[in-house]
Amino acid sequence: MNIKNIIIIFFLLKVVVYSQSENKCLDANGFTTSYSISSFNTIFPDGNHQVEMSFFEMGNTSLDLEGQRQRVDYLVVMPGGVSLIGSYWAFGKTNQFYELVNGECTLSQLEFTLPSSYPINDTKNIGTTKIGQFPTDIYILDEIASPVIQTILYDIKQCAMVSSIINNKDITNPGFATMNYLNFENSYTESWFDLPNECISQVNRVKSEYKSISNVHKLF
Repeated sequence: MNIKNIIIIFFLLKVVVYSQSENKCLDANGFTTSYSISSFNTIFPDGNHQVEMSFFEMGNTSLDLEGQRQRVDYLVVMPGGVSLIGSYWAFGKTNQFYELVNGECTLSQLEFTLPSSYPINDTKNIGTTKIGQFPTDIYILDEIASPVIQTILYDIKQCAMVSSIINNKDITNPGFATMNYLNFENSYTESWFDLPNECISQVNRVKSEYKSISNVHKLF
């Protein structure tokens, strides 16, 4: 299981609703939100494979569509009490991925694609419902090739995700996940993309190493 695949699930759940929402929602340059996910045996992608995953995750994120930047602060709890805590900064235009865990920052190549706009997906509006007394529109995403079906609750008036429910299509292999969005804002937060000192030091170290290697090459 790849932790990066879990902590980007929230984005996959969010974008599907925009194809049929009001035009004003499509004008947004990104979003900022807190979130929580509870999953039991739900099928998620893991590299080139699909695996059943049970976990709880909570965190905060901001996504800049035009700049192709994403920041996530996450806490993931796996079966057996294993906890994963950290933050990451993904930059699509430079293909860089910074991850800060336990005060140590690592720099690697970005392994997933950050969107530059909201994609168009085949979603179906099947009506409305209420969470308590809060009205939401209901969207269904049922892609033929996907092993899961998503039910999305969306606030059209405020252009905001409210909740998303995923269930495995295979009734002989039941699995369910619920994701809630808290304090949702329909724009990204610029300050969230500032790298911490630990990662800035990592950038300087990599540049220094690259310069040293370049100087060695000049000798030959």
